[in-house]
Amino acid sequence: MERKKDKVISMNEFNDSKPGTSPTLERARQNLDMLMASLNINLEFEKIKAKLLKTRYDALISEGFEKEQAIELCKKI
Repeated sequence: MERKKDKVISMNEFNDSKPGTSPTLERARQNLDMLMASLNINLEFEKIKAKLLKTRYDALISEGFEKEQAIELCKKI
């Protein structure tokens, strides 16, 4: 079965259309919404990773490691 080729549209056509008027535009909007949700999830994940890394660094310093040692150990995660 041959895949139907997607229609290429302009930004003006995308921005000027009303929701529900074109299946192609509606699918594009849904895909954009999914991408934005994914971006937000990834940003939150990176914030959590940064907090964990900072916590690890602080714990290493509090246990007596030198700053350079703590940095090197954090790099090996």
